[in-house]
Amino acid sequence: MSADDTQKRRLSFGAVAEQYDRRRPSYPAQMVTDVITYAGVAPGDPVLEVGAGTGKATLLFAARGLDVTAVEPDPGMAAVAADRAAVAGLQVQFVPSDFEAAFEQEAVPEHSFKLLFCATAWH
Repeated sequence: MSADDTQKRRLSFGAVAEQYDRRRPSYPAQMVTDVITYAGVAPGDPVLEVGAGTGKATLLFAARGLDVTAVEPDPGMAAVAADRAAVAGLQVQFVPSDFEAAFEQEAVPEHSFKLLFCATAWH
């Protein structure tokens, strides 16, 4: 498989991000509680999400008062996530970028997060 084919597959859900979001289940509230407890983070702490998708996990962590920065390489998915956060009244910084590129471009400050999480982006 070529690099172009791999890139196209990686970003394939963005073209149907709204439909993807409607069909994708959320995550259990207990999972968020367990991660927060285990990591020892508290409201206001900066956390980083890798591969936010349409924001299913993003919104759950932000609703707990965490200062979420969410990196998502697909602009369509990031747009849906940002819309969902705005509707919910949650402040989330969305970085539409690959994880590595986000740091290279200094869109995400290095070494400033108390937790890095990824729900199901690494398939």
